[in-house]
Parts: sequence; structure tokens; C-alpha cells
Amino acid sequence: MWEDIDLTEVTTGFELIPEGDNYVFTILPGAKPSKFDAERVEVPVAISTGEFAGRQLFLSYPDPKRPGCEWSPKAFKRLVEVLGVDVEKGETPLQILSKSAGLRFGAPIKHYQPKNETNDAPKRAEIALFKVRVAA
Repeated sequence: MWEDIDLTEVTTGFELIPEGDNYVFTILPGAKPSKFDAERVEVPVAISTGEFAGRQLFLSYPDPKRPGCEWSPKAFKRLVEVLGVDVEKGETPLQILSKSAGLRFGAPIKHYQPKNETNDAPKRAEIALFKVRVAA
């Protein structure tokens, strides 16, 4: 009940997942185009083991036709190979990710500082897309 909540004791921050190499993730159902960019593919994943098990993050693959995003198909193909998914000619990334739900992979987490007008955005944790590996 809201009457029982003392907002002076509520923090808006969240615990940042520590950087490290030993994370295992599970592909969750729900891969979709980004609501901000229809050509960007986003897929939810959850940490599978350890202290942060269940915490969700997103893998995000931008439109490879955008300037500076030519790396995107290579990073996505690396994930597909690591997951061991068979790809049929003509399948889209969303179709591939849909059949990948429940599969696991390993990857490191790194921190980055998003840019904003006042340079005070909180650090965020992201999965190192080019360092995905077969889950142990």
C-alpha cells in the first residue's frame, strides 16, 4: 500500500551489474524492432547464474546500412554461431531470435557512459557483442 511507503527512503538508482567476463545469459522470448528505430533489432536476455541471476539486459543490433554500423551483421552472426542455431536462407534476425529463445551464451559485461546534455547520465552495463562465446 502506498501509505506504507516513505519516499524519503526510496532511492532511484539501481545496482549496476559489475564488469566481468564470467556471465552466462539466456535468450528470452520477445525479440522485436526497437521502438525508437524500427531497423534496430533488440532481444531481451537474462543472466542465468550467480548473484545477478534473473536480471535482464538487451542485446541490440543496429541497422547495418546506417553509417558506422557495418559491424552489426558480423556481431549478430557471431551470436548465431555461438548459439548453434541453423539459419535458413531468407530468415530475418527476428525469426532467428524467436527460435533461439531459451538458448544460452557467455559474454563479458562492460560499463559505458551514455552522452546527454549535462554529462551526468548514470553508467550502464552492456554485453560485449563481439566477445560472445559458447556457454560453459
